[in-house]
Formats: sequence, structure tokens, C-alpha cells
Amino acid sequence: MSQVGCGVFAGVVGTRVNGQGSAPVSTLEPLSDTFFLPGAQALLGFQLRVTLTEAFADLSSGAKMTHAAALCCIGLAVVLLNRPIHRISFGGQDDPDFLKIGSLLVVAAPLPLAVGISLDTYVAAGRALQSDTAALLLAAAALITPLIFWYVLPARRLLAP
Repeated sequence: MSQVGCGVFAGVVGTRVNGQGSAPVSTLEPLSDTFFLPGAQALLGFQLRVTLTEAFADLSSGAKMTHAAALCCIGLAVVLLNRPIHRISFGGQDDPDFLKIGSLLVVAAPLPLAVGISLDTYVAAGRALQSDTAALLLAAAALITPLIFWYVLPARRLLAP
């Protein structure tokens, strides 16, 4: 058995014996579907809704472009988290290649999610605080904090003896 993944996605991949030999088993699948996907989809919906408000119309073109980039990042995260669609390519089976690809997609998804959250934090903080410096600091914190919890701390735990 080997450990793969990061953060809340960390799991154990091993083998399960069935009637036709052994097949990989992954604990990653339930975690990604129940934890990140609904939140990312809801965030994407809120981001889309914001574009219909008067407050959005009042933003500078730079802030609108930043929000659009954030929207794209969150959209990418949702696409990466929707990897069960890829199971169709493997005949509906838990093929070892499917588990490897699915695990990589699930581990990659929080990166654009964090970037999107950070970009929108910059837009919101810039408007609320009327300070580019404060907005940059808050956006940096909004990027660094989840990356530490989703990647750095779990990687340290996986690499620890």
C-alpha cells in the first residue's frame, strides 16, 4: 500500500482482491466529491451572480478582469473535481490508470481554487478598504493559507518518518 494525495485528499491506495485478480482501491474518491466539489460549485455560482449586480458594474475594468480570472480559476477547479466523468473512458471500472489520473486531478484542483479565492479577495478587499496595499496583503494571505493547509502540511506529514 502507498499513500498518495495531499491535504484532505490524502488517502491510501492499495489492492483489493476480487474474483478476477486484484484491483486498486483508493480512499480519495469520496473525500473529493463530498468536500470540495459542492463548495467550489457554490462559489462559482456566487461569482457568476456577482456579475449581475450594480456593484460589479461600478468596478474598474481592472477589477472586472481580475474577477473574470478568478471565475476561470474556480471553473477550472470544478472541472478538475468533476473527474468521475473520466470513468466513462475506462468502461466504468476502477482501472489503475483511472485511479492515478483521478488522484492527480483531485490533488491539482485546490491550486486554481486557492488562486481564484485569492483574486476575488483582492477585488473585494480593494473595494471595501480602498487600499491596494491592504488588498494585496489580504489576497496573499488568502492564497498562502489554504496552500499551507492543503499542500505543505500534508506533504510534511507524508514525508515524515
